[in-house]
Amino acid sequence: MKKFTVLTPTFKSFHLIDSFIRSFEFFCPENIECHYIVVENSDVEDYKEHVLSLSKNVTWIQNPIKEKNSEANGIGVARGLDEIEDDFVFVAHCDTCVTSEKFFFEMLKKRNEGFKLIGTVLDPGRINAVHISGLYVDLNLLKTTDIMPVYESGKQIMDVGDTLTLRCIEENIPYFCFRNTFNDPDLSNVIDEKFKYFHVDRCLDQNDNIIFMHLGRGIPKTQKTYSKANRVYLPEWYSFCNDLIDKNQ
Repeated sequence: MKKFTVLTPTFKSFHLIDSFIRSFEFFCPENIECHYIVVENSDVEDYKEHVLSLSKNVTWIQNPIKEKNSEANGIGVARGLDEIEDDFVFVAHCDTCVTSEKFFFEMLKKRNEGFKLIGTVLDPGRINAVHISGLYVDLNLLKTTDIMPVYESGKQIMDVGDTLTLRCIEENIPYFCFRNTFNDPDLSNVIDEKFKYFHVDRCLDQNDNIIFMHLGRGIPKTQKTYSKANRVYLPEWYSFCNDLIDKNQ
């Protein structure tokens, strides 16, 4: 039985983490066992038991901190590292969703090909880094890299996780990123109809199958601190992710 370890920080995000774990559980192939490390960056425990009920392989870490945004994400990831019993870990934001069992095959294939950092999207700012919203990374590389944001003269010059890509570039460590609709919006024209008009970041395999999605700004949306026109919001996200699972059962 192969193991696939997933690490995600959360913040009072009952419905996001519910959809997140259920998508991994539903699409996970029978010969792979998913293990989840959920780092709750608050003192809220009222949905802990529900999260633990979603899989027999969930580790919940209570991590009450004052930091927010990128700093909180970086601290949450770092807090979960000691719980990983695998050579690789998929680090993701909790507002993401697996959409096909091909996700697992593609990640493991790239790992077997020798890539140490495997991403689902690139951040076009700064150094065009593999974004920490969804990346499969060698545990030793992750543990020996300071992934916290970097500031210079009060300005952020590296977001959380950008240093993983920087290190790969500087040390010739092989890394890879899948095609996706964020970096190439024209890919929306080649994907399956049911995903075509759902305007979130959609990650594709080599055969144009959607294997992973990222809502974006999920935690701010749960806190009702994010509002922009022409964006997908939580009710649509939950409905789409849940329908994707339910209709395939």
